[in-house]
Amino acid sequence: MVGTEHTITGTVTNGDVPVAGMLLVFSILGDENNPVPKTFSSPTNADGIAEITYTRSNSGVDKITLMAPIAKPGAPLATIGTEWTAEDLCLAPQVQVGGKVTLNPKKRGTLKIAVCGTEDFEVSNVEPKSVRLAGVQAWHWKQKDSRLCLDGKDGFLDLVLKFKNREVVEALGPDLEDTTDGVPLALTGELNNGTAFGGEWVAEIKKKGKRHGKNKQYQDYSNGNARGHNK
Repeated sequence: MVGTEHTITGTVTNGDVPVAGMLLVFSILGDENNPVPKTFSSPTNADGIAEITYTRSNSGVDKITLMAPIAKPGAPLATIGTEWTAEDLCLAPQVQVGGKVTLNPKKRGTLKIAVCGTEDFEVSNVEPKSVRLAGVQAWHWKQKDSRLCLDGKDGFLDLVLKFKNREVVEALGPDLEDTTDGVPLALTGELNNGTAFGGEWVAEIKKKGKRHGKNKQYQDYSNGNARGHNK
């Protein structure tokens, strides 16, 4: 985002040994309002790491070059690019999550949750390994058009994740078996760009001798806040 701070890191080692006190010079070119390259320098610390931080007030792409400080002064060693934008690409789009959430403390089996794809959201943007249910990682996931979602099979791919019931029960603690009401159940995760999302709803506790109808819950996530309802 324009107007925010951006940090570039350089590391110097001699084999596996970090080199301290080496002055790294970074040349930054790309701002149309300032065609002259900006130069930043920073000495490496005890870990051989040097950092420079800068910001930019308008959109565009910067070419950032690490310059050789000693042997060949001014010679480029490495170049990377940074794109600045006024549009916040790091905000998670609205994400809908659906699934039958009924915990049975006495049984094993699987809990199935779907992160739902829509016209405005592709589930390929979700990092499956990051998704947790009550802190438990999914043991299996698959992209498919799932009936777990509010609109059923709507032509959009959904991310269906499976969690081991016993692992979720154990994560919630030993008092779960004595619970007669519902229990808060949190879902957290990240998009591929590192943006976190998450929310909480109440899962039904299944007791022996008690029958339950379908209990589907749908959550809408926007900027980390959740809204939901039972159906």
